[in-house]
Amino acid sequence: YYDNGVRKILIEDSATNVILGSDFQNWGIIRSGASVSSNIYPAPNNTNEAVLIDLGSNTDGRATTGSGGGTVLSVYLKKHENDPNGTFPIAENINGVYEKTLLNLTDEWQRFYVYSPNLNNGNAGFSRQGNSNDEETLTRAYAWGIQSETGTKATSYIPNTFSNGTSTRTADTLQ
Repeated sequence: YYDNGVRKILIEDSATNVILGSDFQNWGIIRSGASVSSNIYPAPNNTNEAVLIDLGSNTDGRATTGSGGGTVLSVYLKKHENDPNGTFPIAENINGVYEKTLLNLTDEWQRFYVYSPNLNNGNAGFSRQGNSNDEETLTRAYAWGIQSETGTKATSYIPNTFSNGTSTRTADTLQ
């Protein structure tokens, strides 16, 4: 890849995506009017694999994985084309309490990262419920490639379409 016009080589350690259903098809908890669409929207990888997360109008609307196990959560998001730029809530359920982080969405796909050493004690996803003084301005967003892994930073996307299991990428090597 190129970084400011300079050719670089990306070499990553082994990593495991522990989110069951990184394609959003095997999600465990959809509540209070929230919905997750089928994979029918253009995604960052030039496929129609993105979904529309709609948290609905209820303040308890949520769509979460029902699984966790990592410490870094990452996902590609962009706002719905009929909405203004705004904030959308990503959340972690830590022992029954949702910890919400508001993400600034635009018309462009962006990869967001949330580091939480407590994430391995709960599940992750999107929720209007939570402990934020600021309220989200968006209740729907396009999403693709959600991932949860251990460590302090996210690695490149590791698809995990399993409904029961993880997906691991082996470490890169140079010869």
